Amino acid sequence: MVGGWSTSRCVCRIRSAPHLAVTMISTPGISDAALDLGPRTSLRHPLRSEAVLSYVLVGAVSIWNIISLYPMSKVVAYPNDSAMHEQMVRFATANLEAGKAPATQWYPYLNEGSPQFLHYQQLGALLAGAIGTLAGAVTTFHWSTYLLIALWPVVIYASARIFGLPCLAAGIAATCSPFLVSVPGVGYEQKAYLWVGFGMWAQLCASWTLPLAWATTWRAMTDRRWMLPAGLCIVATIGLHFETGYLALAAVVVMPFLVWSHFGTRLRNAGLLLLGSIVGSVWATAPLLINSRWAAVNSYLAPTGLARGYGARQDLLWLVRGQTFDDGRIPVFTVALGVGLVLGLTLFRNFAGMRPAIGMFAVSLLLSFGPTTWGPIADVIPGHTDLFFRRFLIGVQLGGLYLVGLGIYLGAMWLVGTTEQMVERRSSSSTSPQLNLARNLLAVFVVGIILVPALVEIRVYDRHNAADIQLQADAESRADPQLAPIVAFLRTHHDGRVFAGSPDTGGDQFRIGLVPVYEILANYDIDEVGFTMRTASLMSQPENEFNPGNPVDYRIFGIHYLLLPTGARPCVAAVRTRVSGEFTLWTVPSASYFSLVEPSGVLTQDRATIGRFSIRVLTSDLFGLGRDPVISWHATNQGYHGVAWLKGPSVTGGVTREMSSTPSGTFSTTVQTKQAAVLVLSSSYDPGWRAEVNGRATPTMAMAPALVGVRVPAGISRVRFVYLGFTGYPELLVGSLLGLAILWLFGRDAKRGRRS
Repeated sequence: MVGGWSTSRCVCRIRSAPHLAVTMISTPGISDAALDLGPRTSLRHPLRSEAVLSYVLVGAVSIWNIISLYPMSKVVAYPNDSAMHEQMVRFATANLEAGKAPATQWYPYLNEGSPQFLHYQQLGALLAGAIGTLAGAVTTFHWSTYLLIALWPVVIYASARIFGLPCLAAGIAATCSPFLVSVPGVGYEQKAYLWVGFGMWAQLCASWTLPLAWATTWRAMTDRRWMLPAGLCIVATIGLHFETGYLALAAVVVMPFLVWSHFGTRLRNAGLLLLGSIVGSVWATAPLLINSRWAAVNSYLAPTGLARGYGARQDLLWLVRGQTFDDGRIPVFTVALGVGLVLGLTLFRNFAGMRPAIGMFAVSLLLSFGPTTWGPIADVIPGHTDLFFRRFLIGVQLGGLYLVGLGIYLGAMWLVGTTEQMVERRSSSSTSPQLNLARNLLAVFVVGIILVPALVEIRVYDRHNAADIQLQADAESRADPQLAPIVAFLRTHHDGRVFAGSPDTGGDQFRIGLVPVYEILANYDIDEVGFTMRTASLMSQPENEFNPGNPVDYRIFGIHYLLLPTGARPCVAAVRTRVSGEFTLWTVPSASYFSLVEPSGVLTQDRATIGRFSIRVLTSDLFGLGRDPVISWHATNQGYHGVAWLKGPSVTGGVTREMSSTPSGTFSTTVQTKQAAVLVLSSSYDPGWRAEVNGRATPTMAMAPALVGVRVPAGISRVRFVYLGFTGYPELLVGSLLGLAILWLFGRDAKRGRRS
């Protein structure tokens, strides 16, 4: 015993693994078990008890989650973002069953359509859609949400062990993982994912890969055998959730600098891993970059803290006050985090397992400050315009979890170590095994005390979640038979969209149970207007300005049907079509997917300005008079350049026959006009649109606000619009496999070197 340290196991470990360097320090009470730098631990009695206790903790908290969150497996409509995610899974399943690649198809249901699988992180929906071909898309989505939340502690434990944390420290971190609560509510916490929360399913999927990406990256810095696992985890994280992918790549950049020994080797490995991961993810990132100018920036959220981050002052205040980990309750996790930080900084030079947790905690915190703090410096981050910087708080919580586990574990070791010194002064007998067991039991006891307020708070929240799900199920069982005939009618009449309200027009009050009807329609895959701001469609921003009292807006957005509560009257001229219980369907005769207009000038804008300047078009009478400006797109944010309105007679003529097939991205019509005009399809513009006029390919154009148009001659014209998506995926997949193959080859060489 030297200064409170037991050296026998350390000497044994150095003899059996001379490549590990363990530096001894004289801090009383911290045993050498804390200095285990690798995932392999001795099977001696004290460490065996530690492993058993850690398994008990992880198993207990996982069973707790499985029982308390079981209502999440019930199939009901979602009142949050999960309604869109579930729709994506159904879309993926339908296309895979039809032998089509979802990423190349037109996603027609929301915000006037978009290539959603190209613009948005698609891997989670693709994997769930593939499983859905066997188990059913809806069942797959609900059970995936339930199990991904319930079993997340297992991933935290596995990643902590790969980092090299002691068994019990990893078990404590995993045990604390389901109980985080923050002010923003969008981190690794139940509020972000549950039915009564925000429904952030894509982030939930990536929460399983980010911890493993960090841990395998840490191991790959000195052991190239971990190159391929690290590359796979990083690529998967990028494909599942883009903001989480930034944190996975940030680990590759930061971790080489956390240890100065063998710095050249670490830097070379990091460079290789970064290159392989970037090349390996081109299947997801390259199409997005190539088509980025056609993906709208959320101009309403861009200037707010939701996108720019809340800033250093606010984030640090939340952290210090306990509102990042323990909002609304006693800040027990925050105190444990503080202990872990203090001990981690004290042992930073001697305990390598502390370094990645502290490093990524700090880097994530700095990133979360966003442009609110960093200003133009944040522009160096690729794709910064599309990032929601507040989401980087997930890295703060993840790094904090490891520190919470280490803080409780090392704190218990310090207390027992002090007791051990007192015992040794009075007795010459060895009591190390008993005191090691006491240390482990004390750590578990501390965890139990810490979890009491968290358990109480989360239990109340889970019961509230279960009660609301049951309430929604009961409401749907009463309303679905009434809504079914209207849904069946809409599915067989592809001549326009349906409007059932929106958040800005009081649509939140038209509900089935707790879910607005415009979200219920998403559950039936109905082409609708009103479920706003869900995609990167260029029409997503203009849709937010829809005025239900303006008849012209119905033509712009292709709204042919209104779904209202029985007894309510529409704001525009409409014909009652169907009445079914509490629901009434109205038809707006003057509106459909198609309109004939005369080009009336040029409106120069880009993806960042379209929301602001589309108001000029929507509030003018030009579209109603048969005039519409052509859009001239700029790749950079140069803003508004002006509109030159051309005077002239309005178009005389109309649509005589209309055929639409929205699920396949095909629209056909016959028009008759007395002079040359532009036929406008009320779908979001994208360069993938192709048009045929009387069987001849004709270039499409962007028409204000951001619709698809094609020139038609005087007389009768048969027009067909077809969407042809991005076609370079096979080549990109080959490139991605090449990047991963490079990592595999280097890892294979390392294995050969180990054997020889």
